[in-house]
Amino acid sequence: EAARRAGYAEHTARFMASRILRNPDVAAAIRMAMAERARRTQIDADAVLHRWWATATANPNDVIQHIRGACRYCHGTDHAYQWRDRREFRTALAQARAKMEPDDLLPSEEGGFGYNALAEPHPECPRCDGIGESMVVALATNSPLATPLYDGLKKTKDGIEFHLADRAKALEMVARHLGMFNDKLKLQGDAENPLTVLLREIQGSSLQPVADPIDDD
Repeated sequence: EAARRAGYAEHTARFMASRILRNPDVAAAIRMAMAERARRTQIDADAVLHRWWATATANPNDVIQHIRGACRYCHGTDHAYQWRDRREFRTALAQARAKMEPDDLLPSEEGGFGYNALAEPHPECPRCDGIGESMVVALATNSPLATPLYDGLKKTKDGIEFHLADRAKALEMVARHLGMFNDKLKLQGDAENPLTVLLREIQGSSLQPVADPIDDD
């Protein structure tokens, strides 16, 4: 695209772009342009590669964890519903009375207090069969291990939705950076593309567009 925009015929642009890139002076100019852009933006290929690699190898368990804890009936007296404390019980009781629930459906404190969601499930609990309740817990998202992977969260009607960076995509980008894929070179019409800049600068010089490829022989 850069060669075509520089004035080369469309059917010869790919050939001429490849030939120009093999020119030592052109290659040196491209390296200088890329180095200047890296200096200006304070971003270089190594920094980008390190970030992609950190994302690709990050462990989701450093951001969120799936755990199982006791259900409300696991450790209640006689496996009855267990409250965290009296305040929680009284709040539930007041709400039930406000709805004019019948007495036999009012909350009871017979299961006792002290519920801890992180306690081990009771293996003989008749309500959860010892499985407990499943929970997703968010860890410190600003830790060095979590930062490359954590991509924000969103509150939805179903709860909190965590967004994680695509590790497979990050690994693909690392592989491409290291030349592990045999993709054909594509010259995008990016104004910052070094070849685009170079071709724009040399228009009108001794290196002129040609209608047909020149035989190296």
